[in-house]
Amino acid sequence: MRPIYETEADRGREADFSNILRQSFGCTLHKLPIRYGLDFVAVKDGRTIGFMETKVRTNPVGKYPTYMISAGKFMSADALTRATGLPCRLAVMWSDAWGHTRLVMTPDIVVSLGGRRDRGDEQDIEPVHLIPISSFQIIPLRAAG
Repeated sequence: MRPIYETEADRGREADFSNILRQSFGCTLHKLPIRYGLDFVAVKDGRTIGFMETKVRTNPVGKYPTYMISAGKFMSADALTRATGLPCRLAVMWSDAWGHTRLVMTPDIVVSLGGRRDRGDEQDIEPVHLIPISSFQIIPLRAAG
């Protein structure tokens, strides 16, 4: 069994971001069991409207030209869409903005081998999808104060 690297602080940041998403999309987000491979199911007016994977990053949105996500997450999104007919979205909070995009294969997405190397976990290197940042609808964060 693989270790779970998510910390309580990670869960807190995810909860803060999910509140922004709830307000922005006008829906309720319900945490999915881990077996679904994505974070939330979105419900509006009592109807399920889609699924969402959320990520919180510490770098600015423009640091990299693409956003890397595991092929496993993409497969989970594809399976949920095929099984339900509902869309899956990826929502990312960066240090200076947040954005969202559909989790659907397009010609500009590159499949590569990638992942984290800082934990010494060989299973962190896997097939990934590199999604162009230009695919995201970007919303700048408002300055505090």
